[in-house]
Amino acid sequence: MKTKILLVIVFLMGTVSVFAQDTLRQGNLTYVKDSLGIIQSLESTKLEVEDNYLDAYISNMPVTKMEVEKIFRTIFSKARAEELGKLRYQMQCIFLFNCIKQQLCYASFRNLEKGPFLLTPEEMKKIEEVYKTFKYNYVVRDDTKVKRLTHESCFVDFTDLYSDN
Repeated sequence: MKTKILLVIVFLMGTVSVFAQDTLRQGNLTYVKDSLGIIQSLESTKLEVEDNYLDAYISNMPVTKMEVEKIFRTIFSKARAEELGKLRYQMQCIFLFNCIKQQLCYASFRNLEKGPFLLTPEEMKKIEEVYKTFKYNYVVRDDTKVKRLTHESCFVDFTDLYSDN
């Protein structure tokens, strides 16, 4: 009996801690913001970190300004990009990979400036889906197993997303 009560308490504490954070909801999508200001899907908060990830990096991650702009133009209409650009909106996308399975696990997002987070859950999901379609080259630094996912990031400035510069 004590075990059941303890399990219920632990479950409720976990549920409250996730929803005590800032949440963004749209349809069946839920994103949460942690204490560091990083926003990620509710599903990704449930991933269990294993002890068997490879220490590696992604050699062909699109991170240059030109590559990122090209990708984000396929996701955001010119009108939406201009709307965000007028607010001088900038953000960082953080992509986490399991290098053994050679797959993108999830993306998370962070404002570069103080202020409200301006993307919708649907837009964040679309970014994640587009980045999941790429074929990545995983380069192992050594065969050391680490207890973390490999991460790569890119920065997006909506101010000049559609400019010809």
